[in-house]
Amino acid sequence: MQPSHLNTTMDPQRRILRWLEAIIKSFLGHEPERPVQSVTVTTGMNEHFYGTAWKEDNTASLVYEAIRAGYRAVDTACQGRHYREDLVAQGLRQVMEEGLVSRAQIHVSALPT
Repeated sequence: MQPSHLNTTMDPQRRILRWLEAIIKSFLGHEPERPVQSVTVTTGMNEHFYGTAWKEDNTASLVYEAIRAGYRAVDTACQGRHYREDLVAQGLRQVMEEGLVSRAQIHVSALPT
């Protein structure tokens, strides 16, 4: 029988929780005292980045919509061939001017590729 965290028919979130239980079990040497119900990510980094590659002239409006939808991290990759950083900035400026988010709430990744 395969471990529950490898069961691909199981809901992905539940599978992750079972995987964490397996890690805890291997670390403690016994089952956790209670099942893992939820996990809070406390790394300081955002869980999901909105990628802006190949968005072309739609970049500003798509970045705006991504931030409105809850994204708080944007990847620009600092590569002019596939990314329009000027339009990323335009989309971010729009959400900040409208007061939807502050600059402190946004993470922008611009590492060269």
